[in-house]
Amino acid sequence: MRITSSELLPSSTQSVHASNIVIYKGYPVYAWFGGTREGAEDVAIYIYNLHNNGETLSVGDKDGIPRWNPVLMVVEDHIFLFEKKGKFCDCWQTLFHDITNWDHETTAKEINAKAQFLPAGLNGPVRTTPMIQSRGTCPDHVICGSSCETRWDWASYFENYVLYRGKLELISKTGPLQPPKKKYYDPYYGSSVSLGAIQPVMWRDDRDNLHALFRSCRAFDTLFYSNMISCGDTGEWSDLIPTNISNPNSAIDVININGDVYLAFNPSCTNRFPIEIAKISQEGLDNGCFNIESKVTIEFNSDYDAMNMSSKRELSYPCLAWDGEKLHLTYTYRREKIAHSVIDISN
Repeated sequence: MRITSSELLPSSTQSVHASNIVIYKGYPVYAWFGGTREGAEDVAIYIYNLHNNGETLSVGDKDGIPRWNPVLMVVEDHIFLFEKKGKFCDCWQTLFHDITNWDHETTAKEINAKAQFLPAGLNGPVRTTPMIQSRGTCPDHVICGSSCETRWDWASYFENYVLYRGKLELISKTGPLQPPKKKYYDPYYGSSVSLGAIQPVMWRDDRDNLHALFRSCRAFDTLFYSNMISCGDTGEWSDLIPTNISNPNSAIDVININGDVYLAFNPSCTNRFPIEIAKISQEGLDNGCFNIESKVTIEFNSDYDAMNMSSKRELSYPCLAWDGEKLHLTYTYRREKIAHSVIDISN
């Protein structure tokens, strides 16, 4: 693997985070949230390059309610957006939009009138693109890696929807997936109890089985693993088990490309720097043992560094997409920009 190009995407806000990327009609489309700082009232969703014209659209930039974690999804000729709005993760309301025809003429009133509000308690995909399961002539199934956070507890779920005529209808939601609680010592807060694991990312293997990895709180310092153990509309998942891959309480992403699985993550227990993309073996999953077959390290430096001598080294929240030839990666760059790298996986 090798990096063939890297760039900083245009943004106008002081802070940005949680980017998402999909390939739509052969070109990349990006989304992220940005504002004064994460959780501030001016934080909006920004969508870049929706029509392959290098323009940026914004959602929710004038209503004073913070936005979070946009997720893009492509189904046939349509592109959809999930957005979270609310003061904190424990009071999110998820909105679902068909953004296929959005442009600068689309008003906030039109956006709100056509939005689908998921019922309270449903978050949809919290961080990365859901899995689309085609049922032939039947409506597509949309399987979302979901989670909920409070200041005292974290839990992960999987939500299964039918997508019909641009609307989502819930079929099932799993029970909470949580690792056993763990007591630990936090240097800032003293003795504490672990929160849990959140933001599941999924991949489908060659036998059509679903697998998932989860980020965890600092008490565990590792990724967790689960797999779907029963198919059908209920879709039960196995208990979480710890893996041999470190995690500094930071988001990850995973993708299956022609039978090979690639994981994007921070290879540390403490630092959200650098980012690695690793090709991982699928042998040993049942005991949480992942073997890295090859990898590339992202330590993107640019002219922006020379002009902005910030002490922040954060490269985090990777998101992956495949265009049929190259692997695309977006990630948070110092909390000040969204970066986009292209990786050649052919060698």
